[in-house]
Amino acid sequence: MLRRLMDIQTPSALVACCVALLLAMPGQADSLQREGFPLIDGVTLIGVKGGKLQYRTAAGDREVDITEVVTLSIDAVPEFKAGLDAYKAGELRKAQRSLENVWSGSRVPWIKHYAGFYLSQVYDKRGEPVDAAAVYSKLAAEKADLFFLSNAPVASLVEADENQKTRMGEQIMAVVKETEGEHRKLLRAFHRQIVGEDAPLPPINDTAGQKEAEKNDLKAKSKVILPNAVWKMLEKKEKFKGEWDAIGLLADGDAKAALKAIGPSLNTPGDLPEKLFVRGKAQLMLADAEEDQDMYRDAGLTFMRIVIHFDRAGRTNPLVAPARLEVAYIHQQIDREDIYNRILFGGDQGGGVHLVIDDPEVYPEYRKRYYQIIGQEVPKDDDQP
Repeated sequence: MLRRLMDIQTPSALVACCVALLLAMPGQADSLQREGFPLIDGVTLIGVKGGKLQYRTAAGDREVDITEVVTLSIDAVPEFKAGLDAYKAGELRKAQRSLENVWSGSRVPWIKHYAGFYLSQVYDKRGEPVDAAAVYSKLAAEKADLFFLSNAPVASLVEADENQKTRMGEQIMAVVKETEGEHRKLLRAFHRQIVGEDAPLPPINDTAGQKEAEKNDLKAKSKVILPNAVWKMLEKKEKFKGEWDAIGLLADGDAKAALKAIGPSLNTPGDLPEKLFVRGKAQLMLADAEEDQDMYRDAGLTFMRIVIHFDRAGRTNPLVAPARLEVAYIHQQIDREDIYNRILFGGDQGGGVHLVIDDPEVYPEYRKRYYQIIGQEVPKDDDQP
């Protein structure tokens, strides 16, 4: 498929191929049941926000408190339902096997965190405090919804020995510097419960905070809007020194230098969606500067590699939606407003990338790019950080 894409030589062929791929995305058939209500089938689960599970029906978007959810079936992750049902039935060993698979295998953050919430409790109930603390710490480090940190695994502390408590404390302090705000407070409170209320809090060597400040400063001065998934790569700049200079060059508006810098890293494994996105944005900046149709085609093919190869059921990369947004923009620039509208807003079947990208919680920064493309001001309430 990719080889056929790269052989395309005309904008019209690019349009046809992109549209066919974007409109052929598989649907989902999830289901959920609230306490005291019948099973709701054929919904699309969206995510978790503020302790509420969000889902979409033919009648529109809905949400329900997680505490009211009796059972949940995720079409792309069948083991989730098995784990949740086993947990609620008190079959902890069975629940552990299924939830461990979801926790280690899911690349969708809210699904992973949902499974981790119950997995931590399973470990806690089975008297495995070190494993319970490891999952809880990871939830905090990954900035999971605060609801998923609302039940710290403290029951197993009663039987924990000093060696276990020491290991738990070390686990928490190893990740606490990566957290901030309420996540850090909850993690530190859990640490105090482990080591004793009278124990002094150890200092935090907050190198993560320093890196975050440097990254935010570059973001604030950036001449191009990039998704958070790309900005996060700057945290690896010691490990990938050289190739990730491309992000800084892109932020400075030097598209040619950024394109040259990112080129060699495309042949090395790891972080390919991020590398492709940087390359696509550099190509797009050059296309905009020259109003060059061939350059737009090149940028479109780069973004489509992200859409084709990293949009898998249950494992959609967070850069897929931004890439589709840029593909829509490219269609606009090559005078295909019909295709631009179908990709952006959906056709007769509904859908459209705007449903995902126009969400201040999911894409807080790239949402600005969406409004830039449609030529409107960002809503005033969203201007504040």
